[in-house]
Formats: sequence, structure tokens, C-alpha cells
Amino acid sequence: MFNAESTDANELKLDEIIAIHKDVPPILIQATLKEVLNSINESELEIWYINQISVPMVDSLVGTLTKEDIESHYQF
Repeated sequence: MFNAESTDANELKLDEIIAIHKDVPPILIQATLKEVLNSINESELEIWYINQISVPMVDSLVGTLTKEDIESHYQF
């Protein structure tokens, strides 16, 4: 059970983890795989996040997509 007041010695603080931060641009869920692949090739970024705008001005993260994902499942 989670206890917000816990001071357990094994407690992990996420803000203290060293991480690699990368730019991850959005792409709308309505985009075709060809459009995403073209965007990836033009930008040379490794990963894109898929978002859906369910209500105006509110983005919902749906998933992520990499060049490897597309190339392994998409026939040109």
C-alpha cells in the first residue's frame, strides 16, 4: 500500500534518476504511416508520440511510434 508519509530507506525518488531526455514531437492519430515515416526521415528524430485532440486545446497521448515500428510492419 502506498503511504505518502513513508520515509522508507528503499524509497525511490523519480526526480533523482539520471535520464536521457530527447525531443519527442507529436503527430496526430489521423496521420498515415507514410506521413509519419516522411516526418521521421526529414527530422532525423528517433521517436514520435501519437496524440489525439479529443476536445479543443486538450491533447491526449495515445502512444509512441518509431521508425523501426513502421519499417517492420509497413510494406512500401
